[in-house]
Amino acid sequence: MEKILIISYRFPPADETGTQRTWALAKYLKEFGYYPIFVTRNWGHPLKSLEDLYVPVGQRIEHEIHENYELYTLPYKNILKLRINKNFKNKHSYIRKAFNLLDYILMYFNIFQLNEFRSFIEQASKIVSADPSIKKALVITDPYPLFYTGFYLNKKFGVKWIADYRDDWNTREVSDTYNFKPTRLHKLVHRITSKMEKKWVKTASVVTSVSDEYTNRISRFVSVPGVTIYNGFFEEDYNVTTSERNTNTPPIEFTIVHNGSLYPQQNIDIFLNGFKRIADEYKNIIHLNLKFIGVTYKPGSKERIAELLRGYEPYYTCTDRVPKEELFKEIDKSQIALLISFGKNFKGLTTSKIFDYVAMQKPVLCCPSDGDVVEEILTETGLGFFCDNEDEVSAQLSSMIEEYIKNGKIMIPEGLTNITKYSRRNQTKKVAALMSDL
Repeated sequence: MEKILIISYRFPPADETGTQRTWALAKYLKEFGYYPIFVTRNWGHPLKSLEDLYVPVGQRIEHEIHENYELYTLPYKNILKLRINKNFKNKHSYIRKAFNLLDYILMYFNIFQLNEFRSFIEQASKIVSADPSIKKALVITDPYPLFYTGFYLNKKFGVKWIADYRDDWNTREVSDTYNFKPTRLHKLVHRITSKMEKKWVKTASVVTSVSDEYTNRISRFVSVPGVTIYNGFFEEDYNVTTSERNTNTPPIEFTIVHNGSLYPQQNIDIFLNGFKRIADEYKNIIHLNLKFIGVTYKPGSKERIAELLRGYEPYYTCTDRVPKEELFKEIDKSQIALLISFGKNFKGLTTSKIFDYVAMQKPVLCCPSDGDVVEEILTETGLGFFCDNEDEVSAQLSSMIEEYIKNGKIMIPEGLTNITKYSRRNQTKKVAALMSDL
């Protein structure tokens, strides 16, 4: 059994989507001949809002040995950078900006004294020094300065490593912040981090990301071969809810579930305008219930929905993030799932929620279509219904509601065979194959 080192900022009990990519490696890599040793940060404080990411937690390094993996958990300390970013978030923000610019400049020169990443570098170095048999590593981002750890291990110990991007860094096309406009400072930081990314990741043997578009774009940018590793789904997570369905319940409500965040570039206006037409048309026939689960996690999304659905408050709800088991039950009880893609102007954006829908074999109304990876996955699995304008939305919803009233469910193709391709186990098998080629 070959040992490998994995650097990942996210690890359970953190329940962000990115955690699942790391957890899959912990669960399955041993099946394929590798025993992973993880270095992560402490996630002892529950994540209910973005602010919870920055709560100090942990006093010392914790070390655990499990059957399938080994884990080093680093304390998340109340360092100077954390205090400055918190205290000067709004008032006197120039102090925060100047400090962070200095931090980026120092990182460019391989100096990590002002941030939390120094502890990752030190712990990784200790692990490899103590066990020279460790010759391979994988670094999962974001945050992206973790890639320096791979660079450092390669230069000092000759460790071969994989740079795994959940999202792209300096090649990014999408901002997750509403009303964001880059300033001169942002452009300066971008020039610095672009050079950092190319310098550090160039020492990797391969880069991986979540779609072919992302992988190819990153590969060209850093001049390193790339392979796509989808996010996927855990097959065992979805076995408990389908038995709870009751198709004999009279069709008095038609529920649509949207899971997760809503980014500024996602044109939800198209769907909501079509939805309002149907709410008016069917108000005396069946109650429409549109649920946005977890949409309040990132600021701006709830307010945007509320503005677009003004006057239709009885027909929708926006909630905080919920436990995974509760989320799956909500999806399972719904008639259809809603996926708002980024449209045809942005390529390679799969959105992780798609794999929950695929795993549960839930009919998905995708609006608008991206003409890319989302359409490909939903078409391949036979679950997708695509709308690109308000007329198509209202027509599709009307057809689905009528089918539900008549049959008690929305029909999908039988004998779907392409779903397991996207399981976390199969995606981890691809990672193990890459490790074998290093």
